[in-house]
Amino acid sequence: MQKIIDIHTHVFNLNYLPIRGVLQAHGVPKKAAKILEIILLKLTNSSYFEDKSNYDYKFLLDDTIPNFSQSLLDLSDKDVCRDLIERAVLHPDIGSNVKIRVALESLNFDDFESSSLFQNKWYIDLQDANLNFTVGNDRWLVSKLAYLIDKFMSGFYHLKWFRFMMRSEKYIYNNLIQNYDNIGLFIFHMMDADKFFHGKRKHSATAGFSIDYKIEKMQKLIKHSEGKLIGFVPFNPKRKDGLKLVVEALKFDGFKGVKFYPPLGYRATLNPNNTIEKRIDKFFKYCETNNVPVFTHCTPTGFEAVPKVSGLNSDPYYWEQLLKTYPDLILCLGHAGGVEGWFDPFEENQLFPREIDANGNDILTYAEKVYNLCISYKNVYCEVAFLDHVHNTEQKKNFKKRLKYLLELQTPNYLFKNKIMYGSDFHILFNHGIQYNYHDQYLEILKDIALQELIDKFFFKNAEAYLKI
Repeated sequence: MQKIIDIHTHVFNLNYLPIRGVLQAHGVPKKAAKILEIILLKLTNSSYFEDKSNYDYKFLLDDTIPNFSQSLLDLSDKDVCRDLIERAVLHPDIGSNVKIRVALESLNFDDFESSSLFQNKWYIDLQDANLNFTVGNDRWLVSKLAYLIDKFMSGFYHLKWFRFMMRSEKYIYNNLIQNYDNIGLFIFHMMDADKFFHGKRKHSATAGFSIDYKIEKMQKLIKHSEGKLIGFVPFNPKRKDGLKLVVEALKFDGFKGVKFYPPLGYRATLNPNNTIEKRIDKFFKYCETNNVPVFTHCTPTGFEAVPKVSGLNSDPYYWEQLLKTYPDLILCLGHAGGVEGWFDPFEENQLFPREIDANGNDILTYAEKVYNLCISYKNVYCEVAFLDHVHNTEQKKNFKKRLKYLLELQTPNYLFKNKIMYGSDFHILFNHGIQYNYHDQYLEILKDIALQELIDKFFFKNAEAYLKI
C-alpha cells in the first residue's frame, strides 16, 4: 500500500468561524445574519471527548447513520433547507427562545429582495406531509424560519458544507479517516478569522469559540487521534498577541507549523496598514529563525473576507518579495497557485499559459509564479489540494504532460520533483462530492512510467522534508 501524508486537511466546524460576518459578506442583511448565526451555532455539535447522547428527534437527515456524509450529498438543496428548519423548530433552545422569536418578528424581509443571493422564489409548503411540525403555536415560528433559511440557504454555494460542519470535531475527524483509510498522517490547518468579517462594528465578527478554546480543543483532538493528526495553528495579525499565541501553541508537541491565510485581508508583505505589516514581519522573522513551517493559501480566490477582492492578497508576488528578506523561510504554497495554469493545454515552448497586459507585459499565472519560487528557494514547497480539475479527463492529461516536462527540466537551483506534495483540502472538498477518491486521481497520474520516480516524493517524502519529521 502506498504511504501517504495528506498535508492539507481541516477538522474544524461552524463554532470556529465568524458565521455572522461570513453571512454578511455573502449579502445577508445584518440582523438576519445575527439570527442565523445563533440558530446555526445552537445546531452545531461539539466534542467533549466522551460519549454524549444526542437529541432524540426524528430528523429528515439522521446524523448518526454511518453514511451521513453521502446521504447529505444525495439530498437536494431544498431538502437540506427543510432539514435545517425542522431541526431549528424542534430544538429546545430555539423553538422556545423568546429572543429569537422577537428578533424574527422584527425582521424586515423586504431587505432580502435587494440581494442577488436571494432571487430563488420557491417557498416551503407548510402543509407538506414531509414536515411533521406541531402546528399550534409553532406555525408562526415555522413560517418565519422557513422564509429566513430558505432565502439564505437556497442556492448558497456552501450549503452542504455548512450542514456538514454542524457535526462535532470528533465526527469530522472520524469521517476524514474513514474516507482516507489508507493515509497514514493528516496535517490539519486551523482558521482564525476573527476581526476580518464585518459584524456589528467594522471587522468585529468573531467565532463561537475563542482562539484559546479552539487551540485547546484541537490539542485534545490530536491526542484522541493517537498519532494520525498533526496541527498547524493560525496566525492572526489583527491580534496584538498573535505571535505570542503561536509561540505558546507550538510548545505542544502536536503542533508543527503555522497557517497564514491572506484572503482574510492581509499579505505576506507590503501591507498598507503599518501595524499589520510590523506584526507580520516579526512573525516571519520568528518562523525563519526557529525553523517553523508556514503554510499559506495561494489561489486568487478562497474564503475571502471581501469576496472577489481580498483573495488577491494571495498573489505569489508578495511571497517573492518576502523571500528576499527571509530566504530560508520554510513555506508551502497551498493549492500550487490554483487550477489556472496547471490544467490548461500544454505547449513546450510555453510552460504555462500567459496573457498580455495593456502595456505589452506578460501576465504570469499563479501556477507559474509558484513553480518559479519552488525551484529558486531551498525551503519553498507547493501542494495540490482542491485542484478539482483533476477529475476532468482532458484537463488531467494537460496536467500530466506539464508535470512530466517540468520534472525533466534541469533547473539552476532546486528540482521541482523535491517540492510538490499531496494535499486534499478536506473538508472543503465536501460540497463537490469528490473527497472520496481525490488521492486516487493522483495515484493514477503517477503510475505513468515517466512519473513513477515522483510517487514517494509526492505522497510522503517531500512532506517529511517540509515538516522536518
